[in-house]
Amino acid sequence: MGENLLLVQDEVSLSLGDDIVVREISVSTVDELSLLLEIADDATAGKRELLLTSGSVSLSVPDAFEVLGGDGGPRLLTLSPESVRQGERATLCVTASAPFDDTPSVSLGEGVVIESTALTAADTACAEIVVEPQAALGDRVARIDDGRRLYTNLSVQIRDNLSPPTGSCATSPAGGAGVAFALVLSALRRRRRSPTP
Repeated sequence: MGENLLLVQDEVSLSLGDDIVVREISVSTVDELSLLLEIADDATAGKRELLLTSGSVSLSVPDAFEVLGGDGGPRLLTLSPESVRQGERATLCVTASAPFDDTPSVSLGEGVVIESTALTAADTACAEIVVEPQAALGDRVARIDDGRRLYTNLSVQIRDNLSPPTGSCATSPAGGAGVAFALVLSALRRRRRSPTP
């Protein structure tokens, strides 16, 4: 005789293979749950069997989940600007390969404050960011999460807040010595013309 599979929050486990990690399971009703999955970058593309257990009852569903590979997988297509400076305020915009499910959260790690995020198109989101003056330099993976997908394939470079060298040197600019010499000659001429007492 068969048993009914009733989902119970603390008794549910799920597997889709070794290269997919189930980060979170949330049971909303006895027959409905939502998952947060982390799919390895090198996960094998193709359909997967879903193994679901709740209490003492298990369920196996062949071809229940598909990992898309290559161009079929969700990814960020563009990210702009590609670099920002310490202490800078900027608008960071990303475009995804598919429409976002919701306004995504944006994270660039410690030292970068995300003030606000908004959708500007179905597949494009922009975030107002502030890079703290002492933020660590280097590449930061942009973590864009719309509640359904987590995008991590592009990064932003944090550069130092010093201006790049302008090519100036320690010698006088062209014409500087000539101007100084002309001023000295002018002073000497005035001295010669002044009457002697």
